This record gives sequence, structure tokens and C-alpha cells, in this order.
Amino acid sequence: MRNFKLSKQLLKELNKLVRSFWWGQKAQEHKINWVPWSQMSKSKTLGGLGLRDFKNFNCALLAKQGWRVITTPNSLAAKVLKKKYFKHSSFPSAKSGHNSSFLWQSFTSARPLLKEGLIWLVGDGESVEIWNDKWFPQKTSYQPQSTIRFLSSDSKVAMLFDKTSHQWNLPLVEAIFNRAEADILKRIPLSPYPTPDRMIWRCTTTGSFTVNSAYHLRIEMENLRKRQSSNGPSEEKVTKEDVCPICKLQPETIEHALWECPSAQDVWSQCGKKLQKTNLFFKSFRALLESLLESHEEEYMLEFALTVWLIWKRRNDLVFNNQFPHPSSITQAIKSLTADLHQSQQPAQAASTHSNAKAQWEAPLQGKLKLNWDAGIDKLNYKVGVGAVIRDWKGKVRATLRMSHSLFPEPLLTEAFAAYQASMFLKTLGWQDVIIEGDSLQVVKGLMSPSETDSYTGLLIRDTKITLNSFTNWSARHTRRACNNLAHVLCKDALSISNSIVTVGVIPSCIQSLV
Repeated sequence: MRNFKLSKQLLKELNKLVRSFWWGQKAQEHKINWVPWSQMSKSKTLGGLGLRDFKNFNCALLAKQGWRVITTPNSLAAKVLKKKYFKHSSFPSAKSGHNSSFLWQSFTSARPLLKEGLIWLVGDGESVEIWNDKWFPQKTSYQPQSTIRFLSSDSKVAMLFDKTSHQWNLPLVEAIFNRAEADILKRIPLSPYPTPDRMIWRCTTTGSFTVNSAYHLRIEMENLRKRQSSNGPSEEKVTKEDVCPICKLQPETIEHALWECPSAQDVWSQCGKKLQKTNLFFKSFRALLESLLESHEEEYMLEFALTVWLIWKRRNDLVFNNQFPHPSSITQAIKSLTADLHQSQQPAQAASTHSNAKAQWEAPLQGKLKLNWDAGIDKLNYKVGVGAVIRDWKGKVRATLRMSHSLFPEPLLTEAFAAYQASMFLKTLGWQDVIIEGDSLQVVKGLMSPSETDSYTGLLIRDTKITLNSFTNWSARHTRRACNNLAHVLCKDALSISNSIVTVGVIPSCIQSLV
């Protein structure tokens, strides 16, 4: 199954055997399948049982063989296939051929799946074409949509680099791309130690291919194809009835029931001001939720979640119990539930505060220096704040760094970026025997591990290690947030500045009371 494409009939029979086993059928006995196979083979997170559909599973296994051909070009199998089928091209663009072997035809049958999941990780930019390759962090197409201008259609991403600093050439980027895409491009971190561009798998955080992620991507592709070929409306209906049972004016989609219906808006109008000001028009409820997650704090998201739940409960009360509570009673219920939740969390918070009171920053050994770093995120403005403080064995603050930068607001990426900027800060000051300490366990583990991950986070960790390896002696340690308080305050303060501020021998006002 992992090397050859199985026939449709055989795959159908395999699925049938699984269904028969599940429903307890024996020999020629036939039992009712109470749940359709399409539902049973869905992921558990989508309400299914997670049973594998053999057609999609076969395709995912074959895609893995294609991944191996791309990522291990020096293997014997990859060399033989290249020599015979794509001597002057690459596996993704190679032709299937009329007289090719069944093995090759099986591998190429999974290429649409492989192409869908592959994107370029930009290194030196010499292999990636700006307008023709998938490299741009825009989830719809992974390609820029700006009109081609100033550069030819086959120009490489390297053309957008400043050759001196190996960072983005901002005037050129702003001239070529529209404002929205230029802002996105500026958030892609570039390495000062460039390596060749390479293809990675976008469906995992490590950038490596997994059969499980490929299988679920294949299902997404199938569902999208079915929706596009369907003549019916694309909106997902809550019930079989077309009309909303409350307003009786619009079809009852999820978006309408929870957000757009006048009765739902009566409830939202009594929520907090930030939720009241939210734009009314979104393509889907998922898009609305993603927008709120990016721009609202945890307190408002709690209110949002409770409001959605109570609006849905209110709708069900009308349909099944013929009761319809007033919007003000919904608001009171939200306040009551929020208060109960905060009260239930107080003992845990008190215990955490007591534990943090005992935790203290540990000074390094005599003669050594310790740098603490942290990162703060401004999700609304796609901005990261970097804070770093260097102290000696007496606890004296020797230097600090506060820096803001445009970056995707992903926690691990921002922590890795802060660690890299902290290492460059140390290198600039010329101190060679240091301990670097942060509260991101994953980044610290990455610094101490010899392996690398294929992602922008992995590139930043690699760059940090290259910088630190130029020192006489260094080590990385993980610490708790309570012991990293100075760096935490500095990174939060950094979000309010436009560039960077370095102090040597002077304590910034934002941390004077903590020293």
C-alpha cells in the first residue's frame, strides 16, 4: 500500500471489511449501518471515529515516497528515479510518461497532495520564484497576489534582499507589493547566515512530512472539491429547516444563528464595548473567531465564548421549550458565570502567587555574566517586543535591551526571535563567558539540541547557536516566569517603542523598582 496505488475496487472492499467488523456483521449476515462511512471516517475532533478511509490513506502513504525523493536526493532510489524520469527537472514537475513503470505511476498519482502541502522555506532566496512558487505566508494561495511590476515574472526572492545586511530591501518591497502584502513580507525573519532554500511540509510545526497530516490534508482537499462541485449553497445549515426559527427572515446558518440574527445582535449589543465594535460582516463564523483571537485578550474571549453558548441555549429554549429569555437576562447570566469562574480560580492563583514569591533569580558564579531574555506580543499590530537584561554575579544590572520588531505573533517564533536578538546583543557588547536564561522551555531545548527543525523558528534557533558558538563559553538554561521578571517587564515596555533602546550601566525606569 505504501509503494503502489491500489485499485478502487480493492480499496472499496477494504473499507467494507472495516464497516462490517464495526457493526458486527458475520459471513453473509447484513446489519444496518446506523452511521454513514463518511461520518465514521472523520477525525475525532470533527465528530467522527477517526477510522481511516483506505483510499485517502493509500494516497498519503504514496505522498511520503514522493517526499523522500525530494528530501533525500542522494539516496539510491532517488538517483535511479531522477536518472530515468526527471533528469533535467524536479519530482514535482516531472511528467508521468506513457510507458513508465507502475511504481512511478503510483508515486506521481499522489503528487497533487504533495504539491498542496509543500511550501518553500526561504534561505538564500536563489531557488524560489517570487510569483510562481509557494512561499508567501498567506494561507489561501501561499503566493503573492500583487501585480507583477519592476521585476520579471521569473525573478527570484533573492532580488528582494539587501545584499549588505541580507534582510528585506524595504523600499523595493514597498514599491513592488501592495501595502497589505508588503506588511506580511516584512514579518518573515531572514537569516544572516543564509542556507539554500528548501521545501518543507506546511501541515506540521517541524516542517517534516507525516502520513497523519497528509491524510487529513487529503480529506480537506476532497471536502473542498465536493463543495465547489455542489450546486447547493455552501453555508452549513444548523437544521434541515431553511428559515431561522426566531426571525423567520433568513436561512439559519451557523453565522446567522450565533451572530447575524437580530435576536443575537440584541444580546451582543449589551456585551463589552470591544465586542460591540466588532465588524458585523464575516465570511464564516470561523473567520470571525480567528479575527477575535488575534485582536482580543483572554478576558474578552471568555465573554465571547459564554455569550455564544447562551445565545445557542436561548435558541434551543425557543425551539424545544417555547421559552425565549430577554437579552438582559443573558447578560446577567454571563456576569454570574464569569464571577463563578474567577472565584473558582482564586485558590489556584493564590497558590501560584505563594510559589512565585519563593522563586528568585539565581546569580551566576563569580566572574560570569547571566543574560535573561523574554518576548512580548502585540497580536493586533503584528509586533513583538524583545527584552534582555545582563547581570553579574552580584546581581548588578550591567546592560539592557528593549527592541520592537514586526513579526508574526506566534509564541514560539517570537521567543526564538528574542533569543537570537539577545545573542546578537551579547556579541555586540563583546562579553564571551555567559549564561543565557529564558522561560521558553522549547527554545532552550532547541539551543541545547544538535538537531534542527525545518521552520522559521528552527532557523532562528540555528542562528542563535551559530552566534553563541563564537563565544569562549556559553550555556542555556530554562527558568520560571517569576525568575524572569526583569526581562518580562522590559519586553512589555519594548512594545511601546518604535525601534530599539540599549542601556549600559544605566537601569531603565520601568525596572528600577524591581532591582
